[in-house]
Amino acid sequence: MNEQKYYNLEYIKHPTEAVQLAAVKQSGRALKFIENPSEAVQLAAIRADETNLEYITNQCEAAQIAALKTRRYVAEAILKCIKKPTEKVQLRMIKLDCTGCISYIENPTKAVQLAAVKDNYENIKYIRNPSEAVQLAAVKQCSSAIAYIKNPTEAVCLAVVERGPHSVEDIKFIKEPTEAVQLAALKNGFNDVISFIKNPTEAVQLAALEENGWETIRYIQNPTEAVQLAAIALNENAIGHIRNPAKAVLQRIFAKEMSVRDDFDLKLAIKKMAPKICAQAAALRVPQKLAQ
Repeated sequence: MNEQKYYNLEYIKHPTEAVQLAAVKQSGRALKFIENPSEAVQLAAIRADETNLEYITNQCEAAQIAALKTRRYVAEAILKCIKKPTEKVQLRMIKLDCTGCISYIENPTKAVQLAAVKDNYENIKYIRNPSEAVQLAAVKQCSSAIAYIKNPTEAVCLAVVERGPHSVEDIKFIKEPTEAVQLAALKNGFNDVISFIKNPTEAVQLAALEENGWETIRYIQNPTEAVQLAAIALNENAIGHIRNPAKAVLQRIFAKEMSVRDDFDLKLAIKKMAPKICAQAAALRVPQKLAQ
């Protein structure tokens, strides 16, 4: 076939495979004029240029795999034009040096999803509704993968906080950790781990005081009245770390004025909060000497 004349194929009815091969070797665009090209014709077109895959409507597995042996800078273009890939092809797709390869697969199989997250935990962000097994595989690679999982199961959340002190901090990426997950975080994390928990329950706040001591109150953003009372029961100096002490807490502190008159640390803790405590104390009509 004369060069530059591949487009004449459009006017040939039922071209033989030999004619088709000659045409696609000239230009992959000849595929536009070939209905249901054979595997041999498809492979010839891919060998000429892997981007010719986009012109093949009835892509065979062999042609797709051949196209995936591609140059890096056209990898994304190849991924975009692959149609209905088999699991074998999907597994090849995720191996390309291209960010988020799995996002180009409409319905990746479970095996493909697992392979993708094991290869790179960040691939979990491109998987719609990953199964618990896939979620677990991702967080086992890196606990920070939990940040990309919209609705992690409790088992997955527990797997994150049970990895160790540094991984426990990733609980901050969990929107609504269950109480069981929160308690597990306390057992496995550093003293300040409760500061990474969104809306810790009262039971968890109390457990934090019991586990790590009264100073833990400084890491609890909105401790309940019961938690505040528990903290000052352990040590009155905890009042210095309570942003908005409850009425009962203030009454308890000021009721001990005589017994703690010479407690310099307590005086200092209260003095730091003097303006707020004096105002509240005045409203309660209790002694204010410690705040002076």
